Amino acid sequence: MKAGSIALLILIVGSGIAANGHESPEHAIKAIDRKLAVEGGNSRLLVRRGDELRAIGHFAQAIASYRDALQFDPHSPNANLGLSRTLLAAGDFAECRAVVDSALPYSDDITAASLHAVLAEAASMQGDNVAALAAWEQAIRSPSPEVDWLLAHAETAGRVEGPKAKRLALEAARRRNPSVVLHREAIATLIECGDTSAARSMIQAGLQQSHWKRSWLLLRASAYERDGDLEHARRDLAVANAEALDRLANRPENPALLRQLEEVRMRQAALAADLVIVNARVITMDEETPPAEAIAIKDGRITAVGADEAIREHLVDETEVLDAQGRVVLPGFIDAHIHPSPTFDELSPYGVVACGPEAVSSIDELIERLRRKAEHTPSGEWVRGRGYQDTKLGRHPTRLDLDQASTAHPIYIVHSSGHVAVANSYALSIAGITREAADPPGGAFDRDSNGEPNGVLRESAKGRITDSGLEPPEPSLSEWIEGMRRTFARYNRVGITSIHDAGINPDKLRRYQAFQSEEPQVRVYAMLRRRYFDDLQETIVRSGRGDAWLRIGAVKDFHGNSLSGRTCWLYGPYADRPGYHGIPPATSQEKLNARILAIHEAGLQACIHANGDREIDMLLDAFEAALQQSPRDDHRHRLEHASVVNQSTLERVKRLGIVLAPHSYIWEHGDKMEAFGESRWPWMHPNGSAIRMGIPVAGTSDSPVSEARPMLRIQSMVTRTSAEGKCYGPEQAVTIDEAIRAWTWGGAFASFQEEEKGSLKVGKIADLVVLSRDPWATPPNELKDIEVDCTVVGGRIVHDVTRLE
Repeated sequence: MKAGSIALLILIVGSGIAANGHESPEHAIKAIDRKLAVEGGNSRLLVRRGDELRAIGHFAQAIASYRDALQFDPHSPNANLGLSRTLLAAGDFAECRAVVDSALPYSDDITAASLHAVLAEAASMQGDNVAALAAWEQAIRSPSPEVDWLLAHAETAGRVEGPKAKRLALEAARRRNPSVVLHREAIATLIECGDTSAARSMIQAGLQQSHWKRSWLLLRASAYERDGDLEHARRDLAVANAEALDRLANRPENPALLRQLEEVRMRQAALAADLVIVNARVITMDEETPPAEAIAIKDGRITAVGADEAIREHLVDETEVLDAQGRVVLPGFIDAHIHPSPTFDELSPYGVVACGPEAVSSIDELIERLRRKAEHTPSGEWVRGRGYQDTKLGRHPTRLDLDQASTAHPIYIVHSSGHVAVANSYALSIAGITREAADPPGGAFDRDSNGEPNGVLRESAKGRITDSGLEPPEPSLSEWIEGMRRTFARYNRVGITSIHDAGINPDKLRRYQAFQSEEPQVRVYAMLRRRYFDDLQETIVRSGRGDAWLRIGAVKDFHGNSLSGRTCWLYGPYADRPGYHGIPPATSQEKLNARILAIHEAGLQACIHANGDREIDMLLDAFEAALQQSPRDDHRHRLEHASVVNQSTLERVKRLGIVLAPHSYIWEHGDKMEAFGESRWPWMHPNGSAIRMGIPVAGTSDSPVSEARPMLRIQSMVTRTSAEGKCYGPEQAVTIDEAIRAWTWGGAFASFQEEEKGSLKVGKIADLVVLSRDPWATPPNELKDIEVDCTVVGGRIVHDVTRLE
């Protein structure tokens, strides 16, 4: 998209991200080699490897890679094209022609055209313009010839048959492809042929139709020069920043002007941007960079932030320009605690039934939805569901409810908290959960009045089902990647540019590596679960901590239970259950201390889940013991959720240098807070107190516990109000500035990446969003309704509202 074609925000285009577009070729080659080692050789990967090697000039290795690809698929069009182009670049014209000649007989029309283009380039490099012209004529017979081919054909026709032939070729090319490039080249040829009157007429039409006039002014300067009108030529050149300087280089009538134009040209080449956003309200979230009107981006990084007029100096013909029309531009949102999974159709083999309030409003509807899934699932295979809320349904479903959906399938549905689940009788039988089953450490089986397990499983009791040996079907790598692509596209639509995946295993890490090497959409900070601590250390020693797209170095562990599941461990009893303090953690203080110390001494970041005040104090004791035994500055160990605290708890957090990643899900789960009693609400989800005390806070959704939707989460932080309209603990409310900072800079700081992202500053990664409304001018209870009109990740537009050219 050229700069002159943009007028409105809704004209943004370009959501695709080319594979490895943000990585060095060397890094891409290593990623491909890893995939080849895992998956074995295949033509597609070998061709990609050859393309990357060719890009860095390793022609011999690239040729070998393409030839290996042809061993798998002798007729591979991409392999033959890559091989012929590499031989051309290496100067082996004879072998290049041989490859093309052997590939042409079985090539389709599009591939044949590309092969003829290679022959044409080879002939041109050998100085055989006649042969080159014949080959270009074959190439442009393609149904959709590339603009560069049409231009090369016209140029070659001009060299062989003269300017008139070039002019006629360009006119024919324009009829086939209304490209602005061809249009301008046709005008330049008119000027070359001396028909400046016709050229100026076409230029005038372009000036009237185009928002950005620079290229047209350069052409008109050429026409004036051809006519000898140097005064008008210099005027147009000065306005257009002297792109046509070379045409006047031998006319020394005004040396001072030529020096000025040369300086302008050199400065503009250095400043040239890939993407420029103008007419915006840029809120940088950086203390040293004030609000601005425009921002310039080159090679995926921010090169300038400032006034519109200053940023326009970064424009060249190829710059993509986005007119924000006064909209707010913010850094991309970072969800610092999330559990992403691939998105599949609910009725597919990998689909999980939606059981939340958005899908069902009663136990009967829940049963019917599970029954529908069972009808599409072979007998004996799992039917899984996720997201039910007992407070919205009136109670927890039981095994008897789920038995109504099917007794021929094991059924297992997870509560919205992720810490409670329900299984039907079939699933309980597989797991051996009977009346005699004792509650496991750190968990509990709910029971009916007769002492029989009723199917409700709390905390570690869920493991009896998940470890029962009957595994649900698993998607292949390619299916997983497609599912994650859908998930990440959904994140992009709400402005999420980075996530912290809170608890993965080595297999998911390998899948991420494959995914991020192909088509990155969202940056990932991966927390490996503690059980894979050794794997994490080995990976870091072998491959380092990753890059800006996928980074490791954090260990996720649990100490305690759930707030919204009402299982977290408290000093005092729950308000609605006298004598009940929650479920104690299964880990003793001694074992917890040892775990934290091991993570700490390995130089890694400990990100530990804890909700209740009693379990949080145990965790802080463990952090304090580790820091006393092995002092370390800027460790940034994290307390995930920190749901029920007090002033002394926060003072310890600050003293120990702990980062908080609290919940902000009152919109969905305010009703769960009723169980804790009104006296606790002012100290639950302590975003406000922590921020006012200077404790680093990162914004989180904990999705799927609550929706991965930053503007809704920001509203929850600001208003502390549930969907039912009740405010819980207004003392912990924050300002809009504080909430947005938590969701941008806070997330970056929590992963040691605040120097790379989290604010809009020259040199930082160009991750940003354009909002449909100004958050500071929006009523707090309407913040959730603000849409993200555009999301940019690494300087590339990955989401926009219209997809229009």
